[in-house]
Amino acid sequence: MLKKLLLLSSALFLVAAPFAKADPIGTVATYSLTFDGCTGGCGSGPFGTITLTQSATGVVTVNETLASGVAFVGTGAGRSIEFNLTGSPAVTIGNITSPFFSSGSDSASTFGDFGYSLSCYDKVNKTGCGPGGSKPNPGPLSFTVTNGTGVNVSDFIANSDGYFFASDVSGVTGNTGNVAAKGGTTPPAVPEPSSLLLFGTGALGVAGLIRRKLF
Repeated sequence: MLKKLLLLSSALFLVAAPFAKADPIGTVATYSLTFDGCTGGCGSGPFGTITLTQSATGVVTVNETLASGVAFVGTGAGRSIEFNLTGSPAVTIGNITSPFFSSGSDSASTFGDFGYSLSCYDKVNKTGCGPGGSKPNPGPLSFTVTNGTGVNVSDFIANSDGYFFASDVSGVTGNTGNVAAKGGTTPPAVPEPSSLLLFGTGALGVAGLIRRKLF
């Protein structure tokens, strides 16, 4: 009987696990693009700011604002923004500022590989902020990220080199390349009320059954 109770307790943990974290609406994390990977240097950082906002349950709005004199370009050394998410889930990227578009995984040269990116240069139609450093776009860039189970601010993580974001830009120097943000202000995960209720109710039930069995 005790073995069955322990199995029941484990099952409750597994049921609650997929819903164990959710950042409250209004949660904000801010990152500064301070690392300079431009050939010859893009000037003095920070080169821009990326703000993550939990705009709805399971939906994160991403805003990238570049510093004065810095603009998005399409050199091929990287993308307009690159980032990673915990578990690398399939996501829907929407409400994208024109002319930016979702462009899959990519390598930001100096700053390593990322699972997701958006670009401002369409190589097929030759439109947007390119080719190369031509037609620089000062932004800002904004979009939302979500999926069937929800995306949280705290799901944005560093890549294997420790960088959270990278962007292909031209600097005040006229040089181009990637700039990046390392370190972060991602808040800790917060258990959802429904998960706490499920776990608490199950735990109390199991405790009661064990007490009756033992005493």
